[in-house]
Amino acid sequence: MKLHRGVFYSRVPLRQRIVEPRRQRLRHILQRSVDAGLLDPDADLDYAVAACTGTFYALHLTGKAIPKTWADRTAALVWRSCGGGPPGMLGE
Repeated sequence: MKLHRGVFYSRVPLRQRIVEPRRQRLRHILQRSVDAGLLDPDADLDYAVAACTGTFYALHLTGKAIPKTWADRTAALVWRSCGGGPPGMLGE
């Protein structure tokens, strides 16, 4: 990282430093769930990962407030769209 006008910056693009590692982590979590039989083996995990962040950007770009329930609602939407059961099925 370099300091420029009192602000630290990196020559490595934001996408490479932050976005891609987080997307990889989300995909890994979903793939582990497929491997464990919790999600449909035919689930489109690439689109599921895109949906995880896409809902945030869609709300933000339209000027809508990000609700405090955003993470839970998005996780539930992605989980169910990938074939996961409703909450409580695993003894929760």
